[in-house]
Amino acid sequence: MDFDKILEKCGNAGRYQYLMILLLGYIAFTTTVHYYSQNIIGFVPQHWCYHDQLADLSFEEIAAIYAPFGKDASCTRLEKIEGNNLTVSSEACQRWIYNYDYGFRSMNAELNWVCDDAYKARIGQSLFFLGSLMGTFTFGMLGDRIGRVRAVILANQCGFVGDFLTTYATNLVQFASFRCISGLAATANYYLMFILGCRRMNKRTVIIVGIIASLLGLVLGANFYFMYYLNIEEGHLASVRALENMIRHKMRHLHPAYLNRNPRFFMFRNKLLKNYKMAPYENASVLWDIANWWPHENEIYPLYDSSMGHLLETLRKEPITRVSNLARGTQLKLLTRLSNQQKVIFKPQWYPRDEIIEGAVYSGKDRHTAEVYAFYLGAVLDLRWTPIVVGRVVNLKTEIYAMGDQELQNTINIEVDDDGNETYCLYGKCHYCNEEETVCGDEKHNIEGVFIYIVPGTLAKRRSPWQRTYKEDRRAPWEDDMTYCKSLKNKMETIRLLDLIDVAIFDYLIQNGDRHHYETREERVVLIDNGKAFGNPNKDHLDILAPLYQCCLLRKSTWDRLQVFSGGVLTEIVDRLSKQDALYPLITDKHKRGVERRLLVVYAVVEYCMDLEGDKMFKTL
Repeated sequence: MDFDKILEKCGNAGRYQYLMILLLGYIAFTTTVHYYSQNIIGFVPQHWCYHDQLADLSFEEIAAIYAPFGKDASCTRLEKIEGNNLTVSSEACQRWIYNYDYGFRSMNAELNWVCDDAYKARIGQSLFFLGSLMGTFTFGMLGDRIGRVRAVILANQCGFVGDFLTTYATNLVQFASFRCISGLAATANYYLMFILGCRRMNKRTVIIVGIIASLLGLVLGANFYFMYYLNIEEGHLASVRALENMIRHKMRHLHPAYLNRNPRFFMFRNKLLKNYKMAPYENASVLWDIANWWPHENEIYPLYDSSMGHLLETLRKEPITRVSNLARGTQLKLLTRLSNQQKVIFKPQWYPRDEIIEGAVYSGKDRHTAEVYAFYLGAVLDLRWTPIVVGRVVNLKTEIYAMGDQELQNTINIEVDDDGNETYCLYGKCHYCNEEETVCGDEKHNIEGVFIYIVPGTLAKRRSPWQRTYKEDRRAPWEDDMTYCKSLKNKMETIRLLDLIDVAIFDYLIQNGDRHHYETREERVVLIDNGKAFGNPNKDHLDILAPLYQCCLLRKSTWDRLQVFSGGVLTEIVDRLSKQDALYPLITDKHKRGVERRLLVVYAVVEYCMDLEGDKMFKTL
């Protein structure tokens, strides 16, 4: 008699069949977990070779020290650490410092299977899949002899024993053996259960079960895709944390061109050094006219002009004729007039160079030398959107107080000690200015500060689409939505969006996370107010780059320019350009290493975007 007719008579879609389908779904789920436990077991956290001097440092500080070694940082053993001088040991690393994710310690981390021993984990994983192949045949034939129910039970027990023993493995032989035992059950479980479920169903029901199995396969595929990018592979990312993991992977596998000096650098270096070399000039009024004539759209000064060196020298030495408070804004600034009534903005020093600003990326007061560094960095990267800035030491008594108007003098406290020595302290007039926080001169009444050339023309202030909330308990929409840029592309002109992405790269390099508004000149973005940069050299706030990694757009000219200054030469050329400034050195060596480290991150993010968009991400606007 036909078996399908018997089933139809007895019942081919009853509770038994539904129970079997339910059990098949359960087995499919456990098999999925069983398969992808491989990813968890073999996860490798960020790590560095151990050194006694690194034991008490934060992970950010350790990463900053090892940053010059690029993709080899994890496996480089240091013999001596003397300030910024690092001596590499010829011996292999035997002990590591791990930055565990949420405290999770994988098998690789516990057994130190990294660097030269990284292959050991892969051997164990390979034997897992070999066991899966062997188990399919073994338990399949065993099911024909002792019954498939018993075979399924044995397969499950085999998987349990293998996984349980894996947790106690202490060497490669044990790990590989236990993973092979665990793998025996990986595929056999599912196939045996599928046969059990379909044996008492007619063809129509088997087709339905097949469809369900196919859907389960799609779920498995989606799960695999999720694990794929979670383990730092290419693909669309759903969170900033996943992006950070991807960037770590990208940085470990950056093309050597990003780590080595670009031969084209030397062509640009000589031109830049010649153009920005300070030189005296007798007629300051002519220079003011030239500088006021320079700006075009958002380019504040030309690429190369012989007058630039003269202008910088004149700004540094031209006498002050009048000073007043500049009340607008949140930070202390003074409006200063030089000869021929030329106006410049003066920002005083609040912190020493090596002061580390803790807290949020926008914490603290302005760092005066950041304005000078931003000027030279903009010149190097051909983002000539920053004001012209020079450092200068001024006398608070004879140049500020004596030349100040009555309102300014009222915001300067004069204290006299028992010996009759005067101390001048300025608090000025601004949103956050108060008498409790002052800038005081030294024993000669001198203070450091910067002169910022006022950009001619009308500047319009606009709210940044990537503005922060400035509240610890509330996040802006863009901070959690990786597709945030999709709607912006329909609302904002591409040229404006490209400007903001260039600004994001610039701000990320110097860690200026306080650009809640931006200014435009003739509808193009300019880089005004860069004082919140260089707060903490050991922290890199990736979200400053959100416009780049969310939009995956970039000017071709910007990308070409960034590649010119690879291999550590970006800070080198800025350092040489700024050596003639009165406030040199502008930043510490830690901050310089931070800039170079972040440039590698920019390269990695662009590589990520290129994987998604290809060359169409680059625009020529």
